Amino acid sequence: MNNVIISTGDPAGCSPELILPLIEERKNERLIFVGPPALREYLPERLPDFEGPGASFNCWYEAGNIDPDQISSGDINSSSGAAALDSLKGALELSEKLDNCSLLTLPLSKSAVQASGEANFLGHTEFLENFWSAPGVMSFFGEKFNVALLTRHCPIDSVSSLLRPAKIIQTINTCRRFFERRFSPKFALLGLNPHSGEKGLLGGEETEILRPAVEQLRSEGLDITGPFPADSFLPISGGDVDMIFACYHDQGLVPFKQLHFFTGIQATLGLPIPRVSPDHGTAAKIAGTGQVDTRSAINCLKWLRRWWGAEE
Repeated sequence: MNNVIISTGDPAGCSPELILPLIEERKNERLIFVGPPALREYLPERLPDFEGPGASFNCWYEAGNIDPDQISSGDINSSSGAAALDSLKGALELSEKLDNCSLLTLPLSKSAVQASGEANFLGHTEFLENFWSAPGVMSFFGEKFNVALLTRHCPIDSVSSLLRPAKIIQTINTCRRFFERRFSPKFALLGLNPHSGEKGLLGGEETEILRPAVEQLRSEGLDITGPFPADSFLPISGGDVDMIFACYHDQGLVPFKQLHFFTGIQATLGLPIPRVSPDHGTAAKIAGTGQVDTRSAINCLKWLRRWWGAEE
């Protein structure tokens, strides 16, 4: 049985409203929520405390503290940020103790975590990479297309210097190993510059960096094409490949979130255990109003089931 460890994120945001829908979606998994005891008491349906491998299907592992009045309040601050970080740390602690587990992280606020004293916190992905000393690939799965990022949270003027053939090949091969558990994938790489550089007129990264990486991967038997102009490839051919590789954050995520903001999921590939998260943030403005869209969180559980659970 797969143990799905769920860090409960920022309790002042939308995360508390995602918990019961996840429980309703559960099939053959054991869900173990990690968060403040006050949050467990807040839920209409109480959950038993976690008592080890023999615990019930829906369990609660206590980590962190929060004022009950702050739950789903929309008032995200250093206190709720500390609770979110404690939830994440508790989830990772638990992952080291359990076999056959995966991680679902509910949304938190980077700035609130930083305000709590974790000044160097850059996000879930970087925190998980540091914990496991393993490079991860930030990837996004949606109904229309999937996209992975070659660079992540960096200034746009740094992207070119961060694109190197060896790193590109490493990132793409991580995704390759993920898909090859099931089938031989088909990949595509987007160019960095407008019109994919226009044969060098608009930049040389395509011919000097991206194309050599593609040629190396093709020589190793991978079905990958590109680099392609992003503006024409995505709307016409995005759904024809298993993964699209974007050179920078917004190149991949602006079109992805236009189509999949409420339904897409984020997955970090390359870590020791599967990790997924909704592709949206804390939704503080609508927390506690009953307007929170739960589909992305539910699709996280479905994705784990499809790729790592009983359906495998």
